[in-house]
Amino acid sequence: MFMGDNLSRNQYILELSSNNAGSFLAKWEIPRTEWKSSDKIRIYEDASKSINDFLEETAVINNWGSHTFATSVDPGVELRYIQGGTTELYRTSPFPKVVMGMTNDTYYPTATTDIKSMQITYKNGFMIVKAIVNNPQNNDFIGLYDSLLATHDRYLYKIDKDSFDSEVTTNVQLSGRIFARYITTDSSLNLKMVRRTFQMAENLSIHEKCDKDLSPDEKYTLLRQYPKIELDLVKKTDNPTYEYNCIGWSLGFDDRWINPLGSIPSMIEFYEIYGCKETTTLDEQKIDLWATVDLKPTHGSKFLKEENFEAVWESKLGASERITHNRCGVENGTYGVIVKSFTVPQLSNQYHREKREWSCFELNIIDKEIKKISLELVHEFEVRFIKWKNTWFQGETKYSSNTNDLKKVTEYQQLCELGEEVIPLLIRKLCDEENFPALVLYDELQGDNHLKLNNEEQFDIWIMGEQERTVQSVVQWINNKRT
Repeated sequence: MFMGDNLSRNQYILELSSNNAGSFLAKWEIPRTEWKSSDKIRIYEDASKSINDFLEETAVINNWGSHTFATSVDPGVELRYIQGGTTELYRTSPFPKVVMGMTNDTYYPTATTDIKSMQITYKNGFMIVKAIVNNPQNNDFIGLYDSLLATHDRYLYKIDKDSFDSEVTTNVQLSGRIFARYITTDSSLNLKMVRRTFQMAENLSIHEKCDKDLSPDEKYTLLRQYPKIELDLVKKTDNPTYEYNCIGWSLGFDDRWINPLGSIPSMIEFYEIYGCKETTTLDEQKIDLWATVDLKPTHGSKFLKEENFEAVWESKLGASERITHNRCGVENGTYGVIVKSFTVPQLSNQYHREKREWSCFELNIIDKEIKKISLELVHEFEVRFIKWKNTWFQGETKYSSNTNDLKKVTEYQQLCELGEEVIPLLIRKLCDEENFPALVLYDELQGDNHLKLNNEEQFDIWIMGEQERTVQSVVQWINNKRT
């Protein structure tokens, strides 16, 4: 997402995304001190094109802004920031070459039809479908849909069986919410779904906070924290945020905070379930798991590239910056040392998450419970909550990758003293996604274990991050009040 006016002056943003009209949308933000009135944003067919071999350009009339290009959305397209028409400052990575495959589940298996594969991708801003099917039934078809709730006959586009085994370009424009279903019929001619693709990632985009050298003060702070870091390899690749952490980033997510599990065996199982195989082969090691001397997992880093015959790794430092570094560069008392290594993850977009919008009905249920609390207690909770929130990821927890570490301050204990009665007030706070770190307080105050989702063995919940675990905890609490 584009952060707009929330950006500080020393941030560098270059974003390329698709819009619902099948075109490219560019957004940018650079320090005003570097902006020049002759600057251009240019879009290129691929990374091999020279600086003047561009498809379109737009003038940068301010140091921040956006522009919709007429260029249709194709894989491999990239955005570049050109200063003075001659010097390239920053560029995005090539636009995703997305190919989405089938889900593993078969809802209504059929004895005769064998669906070998079913994929959706895109070109020129439109969706393309290809399926390889043996023995399709006469009335079988593939439909494109933009909602999981759509009935089988409410498709955006229909592909009959005669077009199976060939690539079909549809008239459906590129969108992150499109997926395909294979539809067959039973003896009573009822439509039944056999297979579907994963839903494509919403808001397909390349959003890069461009590499930036650290200031002398930032380098000094890092060197004090991480004595083994090689500063000539260090660049800031993202600014401080607690939207995601190192475990999430090691799996390729920048939209969720995934707390480390409590033991090394649990982390091994967690990574391996999501396609990261433990390995001791140096060339295959793409993710490192870190742990302290008491064998508590703390951190995940991932291989980025080779540079001048040296491996460059990348770490999200808790809620602080994301940086590049030498492999053992962040070894210290906070993260400990590397204990296990894994291959690159094999994740699908079935793990895509969307921010939850709470209905008036749901909020009214919460507010009804809040009205039962005395005004004095409401005031005391608000005061103590603000004081605790002001301690998040400060001091000793600045680089922590685990929200449970936020419990190590007196302000947290003072909140706990208010007891279970303040849970409705806390639930209201948790409806705001930026307060998801406060879920650790809910887990402690909630006396009913059936209303908690803190079982680390539920990997399907853990992979969605603390934000989604917060949403599901709130939903469970609201549903309990409705019964």
